[in-house]
Amino acid sequence: MAGVFVIIYVAICLIYYFIQELLIFHPKKLQQDFEFSYGDKAEEIFLENGSATIHGLYFPVENSKGLILYFHGNSGALDGWGYLGNKFNSIEYSVFVSDYRGYGKSTGRLSEKNLYSDAQVIYDYFTGRCEDERIIIMGRSLGSAIAIELALQNSYEKLILESPFHSLTGMIKMFFNYLPHDLLLQYKFDSQSKIDKIPEPILIFHGTNDEVVPIESARKLESRIQSKYHKFVEIEGGGHNNLSNFDVYNEELIKFLDK
Repeated sequence: MAGVFVIIYVAICLIYYFIQELLIFHPKKLQQDFEFSYGDKAEEIFLENGSATIHGLYFPVENSKGLILYFHGNSGALDGWGYLGNKFNSIEYSVFVSDYRGYGKSTGRLSEKNLYSDAQVIYDYFTGRCEDERIIIMGRSLGSAIAIELALQNSYEKLILESPFHSLTGMIKMFFNYLPHDLLLQYKFDSQSKIDKIPEPILIFHGTNDEVVPIESARKLESRIQSKYHKFVEIEGGGHNNLSNFDVYNEELIKFLDK
């Protein structure tokens, strides 16, 4: 009987190892000739990184207060994330949001290293193109891990994290602690080991009713921050996908950006 349990356990581990990308990433693909409904407000940008092409939308605004490099969550594509253009333009900020490899019109093989490399290509392009702009790095959920890595490696002004997690390994252990995640997970996204090295101001938003990333995970991340200025905005009743519907979110966002 013990042998049967061992076989089942090993089988579960193997399945988990080989399908983990399907569990972590939920991309939506778009045809290369797909036309967005954002009109002249959005400029389509294609950036090459080796054999991969990273596609994004740039929403500039005249007399911009700064440029936000935005890294979205693990689902969808830019046809669903383009609302960020109007949102940030309305408060006088330009924004660039891109799709990850395999999402939307972006191509290339996914890996944690490649995601970080793509973010660096984006940063290098815009710091060259908009060299006089204030740079704000912002990441939501999965994008928070990419934003933190980018912030660790570069100069910028502020970092904003929405529904972040302390590490993917640690968060999964909160739900399933019976598997050897340290050995099986190819994606660590270990933000908690990096954020204490980031001195710039940090703003974190998290909902008390987040059903995807427990607020305890964000609290673990916050506990490692050494920045002289950081703020954790706990949104009572907020879930994983609706924080921007709360007045406190928009008020604190504008206050932090304009500070």
